[in-house]
Amino acid sequence: MNPFIGFLVVRWRLKGQKLLQQGKSEKAKRLFEKVLMYDQAPENLFNYALSLMNLFEYEKAIAYFEKIRMQNEDYFLNNLSLGESYLITRQWNKAKELFYELSQKNPDNMAYKNYFVLANDVVKREKYVAVKNYLDDAVKLLKKSDYISAIEKLNKAELMAPEIPMIKNSLGEIYFLMKDYDKAFEYFKKVIAMEPDNPKYQKNWRKILRYKNK
Repeated sequence: MNPFIGFLVVRWRLKGQKLLQQGKSEKAKRLFEKVLMYDQAPENLFNYALSLMNLFEYEKAIAYFEKIRMQNEDYFLNNLSLGESYLITRQWNKAKELFYELSQKNPDNMAYKNYFVLANDVVKREKYVAVKNYLDDAVKLLKKSDYISAIEKLNKAELMAPEIPMIKNSLGEIYFLMKDYDKAFEYFKKVIAMEPDNPKYQKNWRKILRYKNK
């Protein structure tokens, strides 16, 4: 590869990864498409597939995750993303087969074991998909700045899965954007109690304390 092109590929990849972290998946996707024109290494394919997944294009993402798995069966994040995509699209048998194989090959990996149990539990897997769909809908609504409708979706998700702190954190962040600091405080308080060592939750907790103390 031409050294200059190689430099651009690295730059596009790093910028795309940063955009993914910021939730700007469409822009990230376009950069990863440029990367794949020159380098289809598993990491680059995974970045592109992850951007598709974040844009709710699960079937397209699955095709890439499966391609990556053919090249590298031990790619942990790819295996999890593939299995999760199977679950979200209700491809139960594929999810069960994948996580059974992975848990057998990696008996000490609790993530694989937990997903295998989930894939085999009819009630839990339907609940998992329903919660994920509420979260996806909330993200779509937030992109339209429809905060009230997003809160309604997140409330339904929280009702089904009160043990997931991320849902409460998302509610806190929306209320903070709406300048309803009292409600934001209540949600961030619950979140920090559930995961006190999480850097993101610590940051939100410090932020809301500053506003509450003004």
